[in-house]
Amino acid sequence: MNGERRGWSCPLEPYVIVQSDERHCLLACHANARSLYSSVDFGRKWMLIHEHVTPNRFYWSVSGLDKEPDLVHMEAHTPDGNVQYVTCRAQMCSEANRNYPFRGYIDISSLVVQDDYIFIQVPTSGRATYYVSYKREAFIQIKLPKYSLPKDLHIVSTDGKQVFAAVQEWNQNDTYNLYLSDTRGIYFTLAMENVKTTRGIAGNQMLDLYEVAGIKGMLIANKKQDNQVKTYITYNKGRDWRLLQAPAADLDGNDIHCILVKH
Repeated sequence: MNGERRGWSCPLEPYVIVQSDERHCLLACHANARSLYSSVDFGRKWMLIHEHVTPNRFYWSVSGLDKEPDLVHMEAHTPDGNVQYVTCRAQMCSEANRNYPFRGYIDISSLVVQDDYIFIQVPTSGRATYYVSYKREAFIQIKLPKYSLPKDLHIVSTDGKQVFAAVQEWNQNDTYNLYLSDTRGIYFTLAMENVKTTRGIAGNQMLDLYEVAGIKGMLIANKKQDNQVKTYITYNKGRDWRLLQAPAADLDGNDIHCILVKH
């Protein structure tokens, strides 16, 4: 079954388009100029929201959490080169109508608006500092265990009223540790250490963690352990892990002999 297809005209090339739950509402950001535009009529007319935002760091409102369905969350740059978290309505975004939910500056490419949560990273001279807002409440600093000294944090998932995060510690280069949070996303506990990463085509690190489609809470991770890579599986979103065992035989009844290949 095919759905309705529409052609969108856009004042920007190249551009990134994000569609809201209100299907006729669009956001478009120029990949180079970083100007953010909105349209409420399937792209027939466009209005400038902000002249300088971080590409891929702008979001539509989340239904049931944001009061206005046309609210836009964005990571905006100031004339002096700093970065702020800004919100405004898509068609009413003059300086007088803009809000700043977090009053200080944030690190570039750190804003994440996902489900019940909003995450930011704050620039500090030493240890990286992360903040979370749960259900649009005031931002609170994320509490990792005292022994954790993070230099990078990625949000893996936020479903099930819990945050699943990958943290790279100061002494890790090609691995991350996995953490699970409380409901509010403030307090985190260690779920698994030393999950392997691979290098993507663009040179970015990609976590060797895979969600099994159609089975909620089932994840598979490749872990570096004793100079080897071993595969683990969880059925409860990381609370418990067990080594994934290869079957003794294939579908034809032939014995399976697994050979470990070191990379």
